[in-house]
Amino acid sequence: MAYDYRKAFALKDNPFSPLQPLDGLLDVTAQNDLANNPLLINLEPVLETMFSPDAGAFGTFMGNFQSFARMKGYREKPPGTGLSSFAFSIYGNEGTGKTSMAQYLISWLKQCKPKTGEWHIFDEWSLERMADPLKQIERINEVQSKIEKEISRGSYCCVVVDNLVPGGALDRAIEMFDQLTAGRKKWIVFLFLLSNVNELFNELSGAGKRQITPFRMLPLSADWAVSFVKHRIDAFRDSDVKVPWLAKYPLFPFSEKDISGAFASNKVLGLVSGDSISLKQFAVILDRMISSRLQTLPADFDISEVAEKDVKTHLLPLSREYERLVA
Repeated sequence: MAYDYRKAFALKDNPFSPLQPLDGLLDVTAQNDLANNPLLINLEPVLETMFSPDAGAFGTFMGNFQSFARMKGYREKPPGTGLSSFAFSIYGNEGTGKTSMAQYLISWLKQCKPKTGEWHIFDEWSLERMADPLKQIERINEVQSKIEKEISRGSYCCVVVDNLVPGGALDRAIEMFDQLTAGRKKWIVFLFLLSNVNELFNELSGAGKRQITPFRMLPLSADWAVSFVKHRIDAFRDSDVKVPWLAKYPLFPFSEKDISGAFASNKVLGLVSGDSISLKQFAVILDRMISSRLQTLPADFDISEVAEKDVKTHLLPLSREYERLVA
């Protein structure tokens, strides 16, 4: 059994759920099981290296958010802030990257430094789930009370209300936003409303009574899947491992043709329940595939010793390998 990702795949670590702490990581718990969990970029900026802007509409949304914010006076170079508050929604099915997207937006917004003080970030909800709307309302009350009692008026705040469920929590979050931003002596608030519950999608889309700027997260496409794998493999490729043929197989141990083909033929949908696949589901599949292959290789295996003519026997075909894994 092999244990070394370098010798097995010319990778520094598992690209989908690294086993070793990333350089610069302060709290190792933020890196726990990243195939299943969001990238808490605001809490641990080093995790941004794992964020794949082209693995969905992330890059487009970020560009739109930056353009909108800059028009309202928020900019990173030179740093500056506007005077207005805004509410945003990030909604879509489970595992489509909503929390990671919110963290990415906040990490940029923090670069728009106020003339005095710093941004006050309330994103603790991203660390836990609360299915009870009454508990969500209670948490919103606590956040509002903390801002009003501990943060001076005129300060800049980001509030993330994650995993929203029906039952009044969305209305209470908007009420909090109104109360904090009304009148002249107010706080400047960027509110991010996140949910995967279809019942809330209409209101979160901006079609409701309130002005909310929406970001709709979508299932994974073939192109987005390839971009995700490419980004992670590039981030973890070990250039010190000399493999002559590696330039011809940049996604090794995966193949762009195989990934695209699996999506085009809908074979990948047979690996999950439903009629689409999320980024998280895809990451879990890849994580299990690559870690399982590592365990089946002999302890003395070294990819640098594999001849180019034998490379294809070491590729991980998406649908076939995962079907074997779960059989």
